[in-house]
This record gives sequence, structure tokens and C-alpha cells, in this order.
Amino acid sequence: MLSGQGRHVLILDDVWRSFSLEEVGILKPTSANGCKLLMTTRLEMIVRSMGFKKVQMPYLSIEEAIKLIFSKVGHDMLPNSTLESLMKLVVRECDGLPLAIVTQAGCMRGGIDPRVWENVVDKLRGYVRNIHDIEDKVYGCLKFSYVRLKQRDQECFLYCALYPEDYEIIKVELIEHWMEEGLIDEMGSRKSMESSGYSILQNLKENCLLERV
Repeated sequence: MLSGQGRHVLILDDVWRSFSLEEVGILKPTSANGCKLLMTTRLEMIVRSMGFKKVQMPYLSIEEAIKLIFSKVGHDMLPNSTLESLMKLVVRECDGLPLAIVTQAGCMRGGIDPRVWENVVDKLRGYVRNIHDIEDKVYGCLKFSYVRLKQRDQECFLYCALYPEDYEIIKVELIEHWMEEGLIDEMGSRKSMESSGYSILQNLKENCLLERV
């Protein structure tokens, strides 16, 4: 357990469920011990149940969100104002949520035809329409990103669920498992299958379904 000797600040990042500080060995901050505890979470109910003081982070503005999309799709993908207006629609549908915006930017990467982007926006609306809960909206955007994948890529992604949460997956080992399970079963050499595996990993990363650490 962390002792009260000396002041310290402990940061708990991306908390998804309530827990007892005492059970995990964290000293409860008080004015007497001068310790501080900072927690980040997407779920307001966790803040309430654990008795934390809430500091609401503002959502991204239209301008900030567009800069974020630029950073993911590349400035050369926006040769006209039509695409920029479609980007604003994406931002509104995502309610300024960074993870949701980045996910949709991955879906649009490499496309410069406005009709392709319009199609993405229309389908996105079908997944997030009438969703007001932040967590549900983020999951809706991630689900939209998933269903747009090829079936093979979906199966490779689902295989990753066999790993524990926050497990650091070794790319070479993961691709090897995919090949052993027949998820990558292309005609050609072993090298070509490995190349396909790396291509799938890159696609999953660009769609925010896997994260590089």
C-alpha cells in the first residue's frame, strides 16, 4: 500500500469500472496527508460512485476536430470545400468525441471522391442516430468501423479477443497464429501470407480497432 510519507500525485488513466481504493492498496487522499489522486474516465457514473470531484473536459470544437481529421487522412485528401463540409457533418455526428472522430477518419483515409464520403456519413448516421450516451456513441462508431471491414479482417480482429485486456500483442506471433488458424489462407508463399498479415494489422490500426503501443 502506498504510505503517506511525502506528498505524491497518483494518476489513474482510462478507468472503466468502480473499485475500492483500499482493496488495491491506494491511500485515500486527505488534506492531512497532502496526497492527490487524479482519475480519467469516460463514464460519469464512475466519478459519482467513487466520490471524485468531476472536472468535465470540453468536447472538440469544429475547428479542432477538423485539424484532428486532417492529421489522420492527410491534407492532400482535401482538394475542395465539398469534402471539408462533409468532415463537419462527421464531427457533428460524433458530437466532438476524439475517439469517434479518429475512428471515422480511418474509414475515410485515402478517399477523395465526395460521393464516397457522403456514403460513409449516411451509414454512420444509421449507427449513431438517436444515441445520446457518450459511451454508446463511441461504441457505435467503433462498430461502424468494424462492419465496414472485409470478412477476413473481421475474423482476424475477433481472434484478438482471445488475448487478455491491455495485453501487448507481438505482431509476428499474432500473424503466425492467424496463419495457423487458417484465417490467412492465400495461394502463394509463406512470405505472401505474412505480407497479408501485416496489411491486415495496418488496416485494423487505421480503423482504430487495434492500437500501437
